[in-house]
Amino acid sequence: MLSELKFKKNIRSLAYEIVIFISLCICCFYFSLVAMNGNHGVKKKAELMFVAIEIREQLAGLQKTANELEGKTRKLQDEFLDIDLLDQQARKILGLIRLDEIIIKE
Repeated sequence: MLSELKFKKNIRSLAYEIVIFISLCICCFYFSLVAMNGNHGVKKKAELMFVAIEIREQLAGLQKTANELEGKTRKLQDEFLDIDLLDQQARKILGLIRLDEIIIKE
């Protein structure tokens, strides 16, 4: 009777150890999976790095365009008036021509 009780305790303790081991394995697998594929995982970090690179390139292009427009704006101000640029903008936007010019449309 006593040996049977010890045998049942051994089986029960072995079962608990197996359950704990399997639970720990499942937890490790889950956390590894989340570390790779989660919202803050390695894959998401790589994706965000590529997005950041694209946005920096876009920012550089927009800054270049802004600098060009600021330069044109400075040239059209009263202190530094560029007559050629003013003439070009008037022709382009307003459609102005001189009296001695001929317009040829294709």
